[in-house]
Amino acid sequence: MKKIVNKIKDTSLYQNIINNGIIKNSIITLSSQTIAGAISFFTTLIIIAAIGVKGNGILAIVISYATIFNGLFNF
Repeated sequence: MKKIVNKIKDTSLYQNIINNGIIKNSIITLSSQTIAGAISFFTTLIIIAAIGVKGNGILAIVISYATIFNGLFNF
């Protein structure tokens, strides 16, 4: 088993992954997406608290229609 692991570590693909920082960049991208999602979630909670549940429902309908029409006419 150690021979297989050492053979994989000696390959150029493994060295490229480690040397180019692909793993580090992937972790940075994943964490930034997670942070952006959390900020979006809390922003939604603040908006709901500010305009109320009914206002949020109306806003959601307007955004849905805008998204649908954008998808239909921008193809």
